[in-house]
Amino acid sequence: MEDRGPLDWRVVRQIGRLLEDWQPAVVQTHTYKPTAVAYALRRLGAPWKWVGWFHGLTNENRKARFYHWLDRRMLGRADRIVVVSREQVKLFAHAIPKVRVIHNAALAMARCDDGAERLRLDALFARLGRPRIGVVGRLSPEKGIDVFLQACAVLAAHGKAFSAVVAGDGPERDRLQTLSRRLALEQHVHFLSHVKDIGSVYGQLDLLVLPSRSEGLPNALLERCKPTSHRRHAGWRRS
Repeated sequence: MEDRGPLDWRVVRQIGRLLEDWQPAVVQTHTYKPTAVAYALRRLGAPWKWVGWFHGLTNENRKARFYHWLDRRMLGRADRIVVVSREQVKLFAHAIPKVRVIHNAALAMARCDDGAERLRLDALFARLGRPRIGVVGRLSPEKGIDVFLQACAVLAAHGKAFSAVVAGDGPERDRLQTLSRRLALEQHVHFLSHVKDIGSVYGQLDLLVLPSRSEGLPNALLERCKPTSHRRHAGWRRS
């Protein structure tokens, strides 16, 4: 469904007509814009049950914080609110009876059969010295990849031997690569872009770094935790 910005409320009419044709029993939403659409349609009399999912907060800027606040307020109108940790239940004190906790799953990662990617990664890691450190995630402000690069610059300035990789893509990619060059890290830090077989990257690292400024429950953390122990991390945030 084409979306021309946060104030493009034509989407409400379009999705409303689509749901009238489909006649679903339940509609599930995640993130601010789908929540806003469901909220508006329910206020207009839509008959379906609404389940709203909330996966956590990020803190990258004032606009994002406002959207998270608005998201939580509108979710109070849902029939059920699903959160991923007991800590997040506190964010919905205005709608406690509707809240259910379903912890995120830590699933085994399937190996990707992309031969070209495997050759590229094998060739890269074959020439990288140890220890190997890395970040896996979306290249966006809240992920703190710039903090990771600054830390790498400190290691390099102290003459420490290491190799580093950044696996992922996103809106900060150009800025982060420029920062890496400004910090003279070309020989140390390698940007991998999006990687399908992320398990092969984890297997090559001696240290996985989570430099996030704020997180809900990062997939990178779940992917590297034992499935029986991931729940204690739910709702984690870096202060």
